[in-house]
Amino acid sequence: MEEKKLIGYHKFFSKKRNCSYLVVDVVCRTTGRDLNNGYVGDEKVEQIFIPENLWTVIEDTPNIIGKTLIFDYELNGRYCNLCNICLKK
Repeated sequence: MEEKKLIGYHKFFSKKRNCSYLVVDVVCRTTGRDLNNGYVGDEKVEQIFIPENLWTVIEDTPNIIGKTLIFDYELNGRYCNLCNICLKK
């Protein structure tokens, strides 16, 4: 589970794959690994691709920009997949 502040989002259409994508921009804390890899500062911006089954959490929530979201991931082989998003109360 990770908490991140939503600062924006956008959709785009891939002609190559013939489908739409939703990408969110979030601010989160830098980790020790980030700092070792050259990041400077306490926070960084990340872009996260949102699976289509979770788009409603973003699109149907009024005034969602600036809210803290909780991202849940599941391990699938050697990959982590986003499985749920909810608003922090």
